[in-house]
Amino acid sequence: MGMSVVTLPRVADRDRDGDRDQMLAELREVEHWRRLVVARIDLAVAAVTALEPPADRSLPAAPALPEGLRSLIGIPPDEAGCRREAACLEPLRAVLDDLDCYALALRALSSDPIR
Repeated sequence: MGMSVVTLPRVADRDRDGDRDQMLAELREVEHWRRLVVARIDLAVAAVTALEPPADRSLPAAPALPEGLRSLIGIPPDEAGCRREAACLEPLRAVLDDLDCYALALRALSSDPIR
């Protein structure tokens, strides 16, 4: 009967795996923030374009649409609020570009086999 050999990971491998796990956790956080920024851009665009809620057709198989849908999701009711939303678009898009670059760098770093 032969002996089985257990190979333990080297300290450097464990450190590298820990660093990689940390970078993947950071990447998840960056992706979460990216989704939040995209959603915020969508809301700003909806405000600027004066998007109206869908028509309530009183369909028998569906509940009635809620009143005040625009205010419920934070779309301002007045022109001044819409202008504030429009002013947010450019900085939000810049932040989105920065988050994309950061995520790309994290992906490259976490897939690098030699660190």
